[in-house]
Amino acid sequence: MNVFVERETHLILWQRYAPTFLSVPKLLKIVGTNITIHKMFFFTLFIGLQIFLYGFPQYCKISKFQKLLDRLGITNGVKNKPRITEVKDEDFNRTKIVMANNGVGIKLFQNKQDDLEATFGEKIESITHDSNPGYTKIILSKYHWPKVVKFSSLSSFDLPKDHFILGQSSNGIVTQNINELPHMLIAGTTGSGKSILFKEILVSLLKSSPYLQLYLLDLKGGVEVQDFKDYPNATIVKDMKKAVFTLQLLKDEMDRRFAYLEKNGYREIQPLRDKMDKIVIAIDEASALYMKNFANQEASTLSKRAKELTDSLAKLARAAGIHLILATQKVTKETIDTHIQENISGKFCFKTNTLQGSVTVLGNGAAYSLPDIPGRGIWSLGNKLIEIQAPLITSAEIKEFGQQLVEEFKNGGRKMLQPKITLTQSQNENHLLPEGDVCTKKTRKIF
Repeated sequence: MNVFVERETHLILWQRYAPTFLSVPKLLKIVGTNITIHKMFFFTLFIGLQIFLYGFPQYCKISKFQKLLDRLGITNGVKNKPRITEVKDEDFNRTKIVMANNGVGIKLFQNKQDDLEATFGEKIESITHDSNPGYTKIILSKYHWPKVVKFSSLSSFDLPKDHFILGQSSNGIVTQNINELPHMLIAGTTGSGKSILFKEILVSLLKSSPYLQLYLLDLKGGVEVQDFKDYPNATIVKDMKKAVFTLQLLKDEMDRRFAYLEKNGYREIQPLRDKMDKIVIAIDEASALYMKNFANQEASTLSKRAKELTDSLAKLARAAGIHLILATQKVTKETIDTHIQENISGKFCFKTNTLQGSVTVLGNGAAYSLPDIPGRGIWSLGNKLIEIQAPLITSAEIKEFGQQLVEEFKNGGRKMLQPKITLTQSQNENHLLPEGDVCTKKTRKIF
């Protein structure tokens, strides 16, 4: 019933709530001649009620947290206090507090994190700048983070096809479809959990992707990927020259697939339809492959070529069903070229030692604000930032799954849709050509 239009409605309301003040005939006259006044009255009452219902609880929340903040005595040089402007529940576990800094730097809030947690009575998930640098955003969390999440406890999780597990967040297990990335970067210092997550993602993908080939490039002697050596659908490359040859062969495979797509009028590779496996190129400690300052000219030329090939794959390989996963300790334009970084949409960054390190990878300081817990990191995809505890997978678990894969390939439960792409003897012995190419069409072979 529309109380702003219906004349009878006004009459009924006045009869019910104001019978002692005016007679019905007089009311009829008022309603008939001053309906606009009544419309304005009810509209004002309605809007006022809306403002009250929203604004009063917000006022109470802001007042509560402002009083708690004032207890800490945080001020700038002239005793101005930060003022809370917004308190909002992000979800069941997280509350966002936005405050005008009033000259108080974010570093002071970060240094006072323990005191803020004790005062607010909740764990602080992050302290970052808001979209306006004059404002600071604090995320409080009621979620009690585990310090260790074992892969064995997540292995029974029913992964959708072509998905992998990133870890545990305050909202549950986080997974990602590799087709939606299409490429990924993992950054983290020694001991942060970078190599463990790198291997866990590969195992997760193999669990959920029935038609998948892995090409593992590890220039540290293959130490980190040694657990995958018995996987029937994995190829391990341990030195610079073979790594560049492999990238060249995979680029050739990408070109071949694009020619196939164009010929058949398809938009992207579908493994079963096209009898082509999904390909993942996983490079551990990518900086060892892309460094500029090598001792000899041949290594420098190979490194330059590796960057060019990786850049081509990063730009174009998605439709061809080829994906890159790069892991490195430090991300700079010297270690991973800017052009390559621009084509990598998914980034997992463990805690950084400097604010600049976090900004370089994520575009913000979220990873710098993380607690110093191995396996804790920030997952960034588009505008989405999620704090995650990455799973801990052991060498024994990786080898055990490898044995399972061997059995599946033996009994026909799993198969490759095409032979692995490998190097011929002539390619292994090939030398750099004068123009800097590392392998010609005559020496490339896919079998």
